[in-house]
Amino acid sequence: TETTVVCTSAEPLHVGDRITIGTPYAGTSAVVLDDRLRPVPVGAVGELYLSGDCLARGYHRKYALTASRFVASAYGSPGSRMYRTGDMVRWTSDHRLEFAGRTDDQVKIRGFRVELGEVDAALASAPGVDTAATVVRTSAAGEPVLASYVHGAELDAQALVEFLRERLPGYMVPASVTVLDEVPLTSSGKLDRNALPAPTLAPVPARAPRGQLEELVAGVVADVLGLPSIDADADFFALGGSSLTATRLVSRLRAVLNRRISVRDVFDAPTVAQLAIRLEDARTTAALPPLVDGPHTGHRGASPLAPAQERLWLHEQMNPGSPDYVVPFAIDLDGPVDVGALALAVRDVVGRHEPLHSVFEDTASGVVQVARPVELDLSPIAVAPGTLDD
Repeated sequence: TETTVVCTSAEPLHVGDRITIGTPYAGTSAVVLDDRLRPVPVGAVGELYLSGDCLARGYHRKYALTASRFVASAYGSPGSRMYRTGDMVRWTSDHRLEFAGRTDDQVKIRGFRVELGEVDAALASAPGVDTAATVVRTSAAGEPVLASYVHGAELDAQALVEFLRERLPGYMVPASVTVLDEVPLTSSGKLDRNALPAPTLAPVPARAPRGQLEELVAGVVADVLGLPSIDADADFFALGGSSLTATRLVSRLRAVLNRRISVRDVFDAPTVAQLAIRLEDARTTAALPPLVDGPHTGHRGASPLAPAQERLWLHEQMNPGSPDYVVPFAIDLDGPVDVGALALAVRDVVGRHEPLHSVFEDTASGVVQVARPVELDLSPIAVAPGTLDD
């Protein structure tokens, strides 16, 4: 065992409807830390770390696993270690440890941290459900989504989804609920999550789109999510949509319908039916003007910064030379390379896209971006001997 044998105790185990694991034994130290190994305040949830004479030396001949679980202690004597239990706990006001879940049951969905146990608990409270389990699956769009499995008498999957929508935030509602005839178990009698069947993340639409606009929107949404069809009342994010796919959806809808729509509209109206209403209302506003190339205005071709550029410039002022926005990459080519043609291609790309030959200048009227002539020295481009030419 990682710790020998009992590290905390409590009498009684229950305080009201809460489970407490008590306080550390003599010779054992317990700290509750965040993901940066900083102590969390009373009442806040963090991971439990144990240290003291109870710790094992590590896992036999599993050095990487030992290093990941037995870490240096910043709160003990020099050279001491802590064991990461994986238990999520909080300190109570009377200095007891209260269990709050496991780190391996905590996932991120659409940028939100989700405790799978909370979804399971909500499902288990539904009439007729005797077993509930939630896992993370990958949608057709490549995004992580929640998939729940239930067992019980006379259960209806869609009714359970509606049951959860009334009790949980939208990001915690699973993309699918699968009713099991039998719960798969391991040899020790525990739920075998690996044996859970693949869910149907793209159910047959309960309500088909009505009208030309809804049909157009449904076609675009289904294509962006990688689904064959979509329910007109299905939630875009529950089916695997994210802020990134919402951006792609907005771009596609603008191109197809030439209407004003924003990512905020997708978050506020995440179903096909709701989006169609937003787009119908957008008819009363002017259509998006076509993008055309135009001359520069201002001093020496200076243009104001976009909000994202302002953030980029401010970040550089606060962290000079920071590589945060540098994206290096390498390309492994097979076969002979015409270095001269490669150099001309790079020069052409830089010349075609102004952001690649623009600079930020701090002027009396504020920070502006200035497009400068392309003066690119491509002489360093070379082929390493014995690689590409072979």
